Amino acid sequence: MGQARIEARSRKLSMLLSSGLQASRASRFKARMNGDVPITFSTLSALPRWALRIGEDEYRTQLSRMAALLNYRPQMDREISGTKLQSIAEEFGENLIDAALSADLPPTQIATDVPLPRPDKMEEMGNSMINRALLNLNPSQHDNADTLALLAIAAAIVENILPARAVDDT
Repeated sequence: MGQARIEARSRKLSMLLSSGLQASRASRFKARMNGDVPITFSTLSALPRWALRIGEDEYRTQLSRMAALLNYRPQMDREISGTKLQSIAEEFGENLIDAALSADLPPTQIATDVPLPRPDKMEEMGNSMINRALLNLNPSQHDNADTLALLAIAAAIVENILPARAVDDT
């Protein structure tokens, strides 16, 4: 059920962004009859910037990695095994791990008693955070506002690392 909601929301975002709110009245009526919630300008303007770029493969990969690094930051700060941190740096890139280790993080409710996982499990967790956040992007109604706050910090870091996407002027 959760995956279907994520895919439906992604389709809505893709349709909205590709059509630029130019859908016909008939198509909007058909969507409402199918149970789709209409996307309005206020809905679009309320989206965090990272949600608008989530369809870019490289951006999503870097965002999920940074979210995982920030989530496991307390464990990395306590890690004494240089080989474990080195394996993460080799998988994610030194620029990401350096940025995560130097980021200012607000106090959160994130559990710090779990051990630091392997890099592939960290990336899965980052993707899981993104998927959960896409289900409900309203921070006042979100089960875990810490997730949205962490993703906002991760997105700011990733946007400083990745080049801005090209805008098509045609």
